[in-house]
Amino acid sequence: MSQAREERLRRAMGLGPSPDPIGLRVVNDRVRRASAAQDAADFDAWHREGVRAWLASGLAYLPQRAERGARRIRGRAVDLAGERALTRARTLVYRSRHVHPIGETRDIEGYFDLGRAWYRLDVLSAGILAVAAEQDWATGRVMRGDENSWSGAESVLVPDATLDDRLVAEAIARWYADRFRLRRGHWSQLERRLPTIRVDLAWAPADQL
Repeated sequence: MSQAREERLRRAMGLGPSPDPIGLRVVNDRVRRASAAQDAADFDAWHREGVRAWLASGLAYLPQRAERGARRIRGRAVDLAGERALTRARTLVYRSRHVHPIGETRDIEGYFDLGRAWYRLDVLSAGILAVAAEQDWATGRVMRGDENSWSGAESVLVPDATLDDRLVAEAIARWYADRFRLRRGHWSQLERRLPTIRVDLAWAPADQL
């Protein structure tokens, strides 16, 4: 929908079909790489188009940007409810929607089940960062902290190659203690204790997944 809207706006502004700066083409519903010459021509054309092309693209994708903004607002309201529930909870139940391979789990996309609210927390091993960095390095790229798949959620790093319930529980305890260490008047500081932590994750042998 937005791509078709962009093409209509481009025609109205006296522009031709939109060039692809990375040289991709859709032919018979399949994405194909353009020739080197066409790739270079499109790259140059895309950079030369100027403000009309920028305006066409901006207007075409305005509904998506508005929806993303609304989702961010709704998401922030959910986050605030989760933060309030986390602050008050005396028992933390840590869960994930995934089943994890025993002895091979390097990251967990998890959350605290807080009744009517939830709080997202990922637990990462040092092993997964090493694997991701090696893969990017091998393909000529570099791993960036603001681009990795975990950057959208709060996370805690465990200095082990793989994870298990014991390590996850310890990571959560350390994270919680650090998070509320300087929170004036917080119950954990006044009572000098941590909440009860229950790790409720699903595990299975790797060959059964």
